[in-house]
Amino acid sequence: MFRFLVVGFLLLSSTVQAQTRWLVVHTDTRPAPVERMRSVEEALRAEGVDVASSADAASRVETSLSLPFWLADESLRRELGVATEGVLTSVARGEDQRAIDDGLAMLERVETHLAALGRDERAGDDVANLCLFVVRAYMQRRDAGAARRQALTCLRLAPAFEPSARLHPPEIRALLDEIGPSEQGVLAVQADQASGDCLVRMQGRVVGRGTWVRRSVPPGRYEVQVECAEERAGRVHVVRVAGDSPARIDVDVTLDGAVRTDGAIALVYEDAEALRARSPEHLRRVASWVGVQRLLVHAEGTWTAYQVDPAGLTRIESFSAPEASATALARRIAAIGRPGEVRGVGVEEVAATPTTPVATVRSRAWIAGLLVSAVGVGVGTLGWVYRGTMEDREDEFAALTSGMEEGFLTLPDEVDTARRNA
Repeated sequence: MFRFLVVGFLLLSSTVQAQTRWLVVHTDTRPAPVERMRSVEEALRAEGVDVASSADAASRVETSLSLPFWLADESLRRELGVATEGVLTSVARGEDQRAIDDGLAMLERVETHLAALGRDERAGDDVANLCLFVVRAYMQRRDAGAARRQALTCLRLAPAFEPSARLHPPEIRALLDEIGPSEQGVLAVQADQASGDCLVRMQGRVVGRGTWVRRSVPPGRYEVQVECAEERAGRVHVVRVAGDSPARIDVDVTLDGAVRTDGAIALVYEDAEALRARSPEHLRRVASWVGVQRLLVHAEGTWTAYQVDPAGLTRIESFSAPEASATALARRIAAIGRPGEVRGVGVEEVAATPTTPVATVRSRAWIAGLLVSAVGVGVGTLGWVYRGTMEDREDEFAALTSGMEEGFLTLPDEVDTARRNA
C-alpha cells in the first residue's frame, strides 16, 4: 500500500506543478519591449519557473484567435498572373488537361494567401478567372460533374466575384447562377463595434459592411477579416464552413487591434480607456488559450504577477523597479511559489495596473490546502481498507502485487513525461 500512496503523491505533485505555469505578457498603449520580455522569460526558466515560451504562446493565440495579416510576395502575384494567362491560352487551344493541371497547381499555392491576394483587385480577379478557366476546361471535356465541383471552389475562393462576359462564355456564367443554397453553407460574422462602420472581408474581398454580415457560401476554408479603421488590414480569422450547419464567428475588434504575436505576446491599445476597460478580460482569454494559470504583466515599466481565475485576475505582487535585472525579477517571482505557497515579498503595489479582483490568493490557498489534505486522507484510508480486504484473499493479493518492484522503477520516468506534457 505504501507504494500506491507514493504513486498517488507523485501524480498529485505533478498536477499541482502543472497548475503554476506562467506567461510573460505586455499590456499598454505603447509597443512592447520585446528583448526585455525575452530576457525575463529566460531568467524565469533559469530559476526553475515553468514559463510558456513566447513562440509557443504566439502559436496558441494565433490558432485560437487570429493570424496577423501579411502581404503576399510580389513574386507570387507575378506568377499568378503568368499562370492565369497561360491557362487561358491552353483552354483556347483545346489543351484542356494541361489547363486543368496548371490551373489546379497554382490554385493550391494561393489557397493560404487569399486574404492578401483578394484585397488587391488585379490579383483577386486573377484567382477567380484562373479558377473559372479550369471550369471551362472541364466543360470542354464534357465532364459536367467535375465542372460543377470546380465552380463551387471558385465561389469559395472569390466570394462576390462577378465574371466578365468577355472572358467567360454564357454556359460558365449560367453554371454559377445555377448553384443554389442547397449546395452551400452559411457563414455569419458578428463584430462587437459600437459604430458599425466596419468592412467585412472574406478571402480578402469585401462582402459586406456593418457589425453583422451573413452569406451563403460553399463549404470549405475561409479567411475572414473585420476592418473598422481605415488603412489598417484586419487580422485573419480562419473559419471552416460545413454544408450541413451554419458557421458563425464573433470578432472582438478591440482585441484584434491590440494583440501582437511577433516576438512576444502583447496587448497594445489605442488609448488608455480601452486599456483600462478591456485588458483584464483580454488577459484572461490569452491565459486560457495559452494554458497558463499565472501572468507576469509588464505595463509602464512595472511588472505585476497575477493569478488567473475563470472570473478574472487577482493581483499577487507588483514590482515597480524598471531598472531591476531580469535575474532579480525572476528570483522574486520564483519566491512566490505555487498555489498554496503564495507569500508576499514586501514590494509596493501599483494601483494603476489593470485588475479584476476576486477572492484573495491566500484564502484560495488555505481552502485548496484543506481539500488536498482531505483527499490525501481519504485515499490513504481507502487504500489500507482495500489492502486489508485483499490480504484476506491471499491468492488475489499476491497476483495483484506480483512484479511490483519492476513496475515501480518505471514510475518516475512516467511522471516526468506527464510533467513535460502538462
